[in-house]
Amino acid sequence: VSIQSTNSNNTTIGITGDDVILTFTPEEPLLTDSIVVTIAGEPTILTQDGDNYIATLTLSGDEPGGILSYTIDFKDRAGNLGIQVISTTDDSYVNHDIIPPEILAVSIFSNNSDTTWAKPGDSVYVKFVANEELDNLNIIISGTSSDYLYDGPVTYSGYHIMDEDDDEGIISFNISYTDLGGETGPDADSTTDESIVRYDRTLPEVFNVRMASNNTMGDSAGIGDIDSVFFTATEAQRNVIVVISDSSLTPVQEGLGFIATRIMNGDDTDGGITFSITLEDSAGNSTGEVTETDDGSGVWFDGTPPLLNPVSFTSTNENDQGLAILGDTLYLDFTSNELLSSLSVFIAGLEADSIENQTRTPYRAWHVLDGSEEEGYIPFQIIFVDLVGNPGDTVVSTTDETSILFDITPPADFEIDTVYVSGGTV
Repeated sequence: VSIQSTNSNNTTIGITGDDVILTFTPEEPLLTDSIVVTIAGEPTILTQDGDNYIATLTLSGDEPGGILSYTIDFKDRAGNLGIQVISTTDDSYVNHDIIPPEILAVSIFSNNSDTTWAKPGDSVYVKFVANEELDNLNIIISGTSSDYLYDGPVTYSGYHIMDEDDDEGIISFNISYTDLGGETGPDADSTTDESIVRYDRTLPEVFNVRMASNNTMGDSAGIGDIDSVFFTATEAQRNVIVVISDSSLTPVQEGLGFIATRIMNGDDTDGGITFSITLEDSAGNSTGEVTETDDGSGVWFDGTPPLLNPVSFTSTNENDQGLAILGDTLYLDFTSNELLSSLSVFIAGLEADSIENQTRTPYRAWHVLDGSEEEGYIPFQIIFVDLVGNPGDTVVSTTDETSILFDITPPADFEIDTVYVSGGTV
């Protein structure tokens, strides 16, 4: 004894319109008129095929759901009543499915670090749970028929790898399906937890990139000056990295505008200050490294203090340039290794009377001795700053060991002790 349905998906399941076929073979000839077969309590159509009998019932939908019951009553040719048959010999059965399939829970997410966004190459998953096992799944994600994974009892995940052909914006989906018996359930095209995934395949950009310093010379910087990089993004970002002179910085943001700043120090390398900007939008699309300004601006860093060499100190004394008396002029000659923005010279504790070539090198400062100075070796002091504001070490000595001794004390009186005459007549 065996039972099955004509369901095209699964012969152990029957839905409205399917035929349920009960086939049996008696051990001895039967009185055909005595055979009565019911399925689900309803009479069947009985046919014979050789020694086999076939009882058929077309499901109307009024039959009870679940495993269909059946009975076979019969007599042999001698009129003996056989034992009623209510089970198969091969454990076959037909389950009458009267409950349509339904998707109960749906969510969508991506494998992006932010699961609500996707970029090209990301996978988008639509996960759903049904009220029963499903068949004939047709899952459309972003307009493309998608594969799916079976995640366990009545749980499935459709997935699609995003590419340049997919439309930007909120990703759409649709799920059509049947149950194992072929019964169609309502399509699912929205989530039950309000989850969404936005697709973004447009690379972000930065523009209005420029660099400046707070130095009075905006295109130069010295030790302690602040170098700033300004830029604007084309869209919202989830990550931005700015590097100035090998230091990673967090920029200050206002709207889509950014400013990154760095205080320059003595460990930084002299020359043009380098920078890079890398920005990722909300989906993780990157600008790549931006290393050039849009307006050609840049800042030159000078972290090297200026030097004076040679430095020489002489006087106009007629007898010895290393000596001086009242009225002599003292000359302090020196050369800088770079242009200076500030220069102060003091000779004998007084500001120099004048400095030649104040805006270029070499320099000459002088002072005329008027007696207000202290007698002895004349001190001097040179205070100087380069164009970007780096101060040089104050110079108080020469490089050629020259010096000036100021002498305002006349020699002591002397007497002639003895006069000797040699030769001639006195």
